[in-house]
Amino acid sequence: MILAIPVFFINLVILACILKLVFGYDSMELSWPAALLLGTIVSITDACEVVEVIEKLGLSDKFRTLCELEALLNDGTGIIFFILFSDMADLTHPA
Repeated sequence: MILAIPVFFINLVILACILKLVFGYDSMELSWPAALLLGTIVSITDACEVVEVIEKLGLSDKFRTLCELEALLNDGTGIIFFILFSDMADLTHPA
């Protein structure tokens, strides 16, 4: 659980770097804040899917609870980063 926030942040930064550096989007096509915003959206895990896999594998209730808590922490972290990067990205275009 301690690593949930740092690993989430590292994941979204890696995804943003892949968009900018590997796929070659320049600043006119995709700014760094917009790339980080997209990385945030993609990085949020689906808690329902995780719980379903745990139930199929028959793992303990304690492990299931830990995974649910971690997923909730990721969702909360994702919302904070989404708000931060959406304000930074300023995706509105003048008419």
